[in-house]
Amino acid sequence: WPWVERWITKDNRVHNILDRPRNAPTRTGAGVAAIVFYGVLMIAATGDLIATHFHLAVNDVIYMLRFLFFFGPAIAFIITRRICLSLQRKDREIVLHGRETGRVQQLPHGEFIEVHEPLDEYHRYTLVSFEDR
Repeated sequence: WPWVERWITKDNRVHNILDRPRNAPTRTGAGVAAIVFYGVLMIAATGDLIATHFHLAVNDVIYMLRFLFFFGPAIAFIITRRICLSLQRKDREIVLHGRETGRVQQLPHGEFIEVHEPLDEYHRYTLVSFEDR
């Protein structure tokens, strides 16, 4: 798998083994799609047992599994990739504005603001120590 990714992305950098999954959203989404694909196949192997246990028609269960076979991995890929990107966005906001402290202050003109404290160097490094592609 690493040589395929290196060939497709033309990325020859040395990669840290401990990359955070959110920092590689496409790779994480592909992994989740593969897990969903395999899971649907495992569930499809017991389609008749599922139908009898839940008192459903076997054809209805098979149609549902056919739908999940084709669209389940794609849906899982899209959802996982969006979650990873939103987690990256959250990390970016924390690095730029600091961590929320829970203290609310009222300014002289009546506006309320929440006090943020900056991150220490170690936590900032862990959030920004990857190269964005």
